[in-house]
Amino acid sequence: MENETATNVVEVEHAVFRYSNYTVLDDVSLTIQAGDMVSIIGPNGGGKTTLLKLMLGLLEPVSGKVKVYGGSPRKNMGYLGYVPQYSRFDEQFPITVYEVVLTGRLEKRAGFYSKEDRQAAAEALETAGLSDVSDRSFQALSGGQRQRVLIARALAGRPSILLLDEPTSNVDAAVGSMLHELLEELNKTHTILLVTHDVGFVDDITNRVFCVNNHVHEHPADKLDASLISAAYGNQMRMVRHDINLEKSQQ
Repeated sequence: MENETATNVVEVEHAVFRYSNYTVLDDVSLTIQAGDMVSIIGPNGGGKTTLLKLMLGLLEPVSGKVKVYGGSPRKNMGYLGYVPQYSRFDEQFPITVYEVVLTGRLEKRAGFYSKEDRQAAAEALETAGLSDVSDRSFQALSGGQRQRVLIARALAGRPSILLLDEPTSNVDAAVGSMLHELLEELNKTHTILLVTHDVGFVDDITNRVFCVNNHVHEHPADKLDASLISAAYGNQMRMVRHDINLEKSQQ
């Protein structure tokens, strides 16, 4: 996505977050600009998912500020689309791909889906390349297809910012390649924040890299490799590649 105006769409200012007495994020400050493709890496438990939830307004910082388009995340939720690492569906519940994507249009008020809701869901399915399976059962899909459905569900809300938590977990190299192409295309029109352990998935499309381990440090995007990870985190963090064989920093 062309960054013509360099608008700060997300601003985090000296944010602190704790679970009970454990500080997960400590004095975190960062800005994300319109059109960025941001990779968020770091060891398990370092605070990556917590950082996303602060941006989504699902959590509130103990101190500091988190702003989306200059206001609170909860006030500006319409700008955000979230694809969680895990999304559980009852395997026995009959729901189609289209119906899953349509849930991305749910609002607090009760009522029927509007014509606009259905149009947005259809557009999201087309963008994700899923129009031909819209009537199929969600449970019948492969893991890679399910991941694309969840991305389509986030797109149905017509967000300008997409946040994805480990989209390539439990998928093979071929599926990872298809998701890579989809996100590269989406970045032409969306700002994307991507939590990942798979450096091969993002090393040629990301333009910024945030390493999160209680604190947040930005590293050059062209240095996203095993040596950077090893130097920054030692054996605390495991990185993988789906595109090539790469020595893991942790067995």
